[in-house]
Amino acid sequence: MFYYVEVREYPKNSDQSKLIQGYHITSKNILKHKTFFRCDIKFYFDFEILIYRLDISNGLTLMWNHRYNDRDRLVKFKLITNNREEASMWASKVLKYSKIRGCRPIIESDFDDINRMSSTFFSIEGVDTYKTYSIGRLSKSSNDWKTVDDRFKGVLFFGNWKEIWSYEHPRSWNFLNSLEIVDDILGL
Repeated sequence: MFYYVEVREYPKNSDQSKLIQGYHITSKNILKHKTFFRCDIKFYFDFEILIYRLDISNGLTLMWNHRYNDRDRLVKFKLITNNREEASMWASKVLKYSKIRGCRPIIESDFDDINRMSSTFFSIEGVDTYKTYSIGRLSKSSNDWKTVDDRFKGVLFFGNWKEIWSYEHPRSWNFLNSLEIVDDILGL
C-alpha cells in the first residue's frame, strides 16, 4: 500500500491553505519512502493533515483529514518559569488564547493562585487533553542534521520553505522578551 500525507497551513485571515510538505508513506521498505509520519511541532499554527491512499483504479483517494481545532476541548498550558510575575502575564495570555480559540484551558504552573485563574480549574488526573502547550524558554529537542549542521545556522526548514527555530519555538527565544515568547508559542 502506498499513501501520501500532506501537511497544510492556513495563513492568518485566509480560508485557503498552503502546502507545507508532502510525504510518500509505505508499509514496505522502499528507498526514499517513509514508513511512518510524525509532526513534532509543539507551538500553535493553523494546520491540517490529509492522508490519501493510492488506488490503482482511482488514483489518490482521500482517506482522512484533520484540521487542528481545540474549540470546546481541554487544552493544558504548562507555564515553565519560577518568576511569579512572568507566570501571571503568561496566564493572562493563555486566557486570551482560550477566548479567541474557544478552548477550555487548564493552567499548570508553580503557583496555585495562577493555576486557579482559569474557570475550568479542577483536578485533571486521568483526564485526556486535546493538546498541551509548554510555555517557557525551552531547549531544542531536535537533533537532526539540519539542527546541528552549521550551514543551516540551527534553523529547521519545515517543508523546505517554512523556517522554524525549533519544534518548541518558531523563533529563537534568546533575543525575545517574555511577552514575545508566549505570543510566538500561542500564535497571538
